[in-house]
Amino acid sequence: MLSSVAYGTPPAGPTITAAKNSANYVSGTVAPGEIVDIFGSGLGPAQLVDLTLDNNGNVATQLSGTSVSFGGIPAPIVYTLATQVAVVVPYEITGASVSVTLTYQGQPSNAFPVTITQPSRVFSPPIRAALGKPRC
Repeated sequence: MLSSVAYGTPPAGPTITAAKNSANYVSGTVAPGEIVDIFGSGLGPAQLVDLTLDNNGNVATQLSGTSVSFGGIPAPIVYTLATQVAVVVPYEITGASVSVTLTYQGQPSNAFPVTITQPSRVFSPPIRAALGKPRC
């Protein structure tokens, strides 16, 4: 019995190349509760998929095969696309820095280090309420 063998490089998993503030695209730091855009390749589906709510009415932490975590803490996903994913930085992150990791269709990304800063008073209480309780 003959079988075929595929040669070449196996498909690469997701790759994170940047994490930037969604409002102004400034990179370098993230703050709990901030919306961050993650850039790279293989991050999600070819077509944009917008957020969904979980059974508790909070923004879901898995969307169309994509999940993101900050130091192992799942992040609510605002949207996902092959080259860009927007997430809410979990309120539970602590310390001076944390690694961001993304999984798409079971394939993990590289660990991308980010510096943690204190949140600013960017969001008004009604916007915070729309994102969920302090844990989105």
